[in-house]
Amino acid sequence: MIDLELPADGLDRRRLAERLRRLLGSVDPDAVVRLAVTGEPEPRAAELLRAASLRELAPASMTVVLRRPRIATRKAVPTGRKAPYP
Repeated sequence: MIDLELPADGLDRRRLAERLRRLLGSVDPDAVVRLAVTGEPEPRAAELLRAASLRELAPASMTVVLRRPRIATRKAVPTGRKAPYP
């Protein structure tokens, strides 16, 4: 597995597509790639990080696993109550 990092903060669709093509083109077309995306691209550009778009940008023989930072999903607990978790 090959780890690649994609800094995507603020990228528009064209620039993000260029970076993806360059990154994915820099490794063996038969590779299994773990792509770590950092930052948030512009909303229209973010569509390129969907599975169908990545399949179009990567060689057919390449496997791409997308890794994005986790977003906190815990809900706030109302004041005066104990949290149900540590």
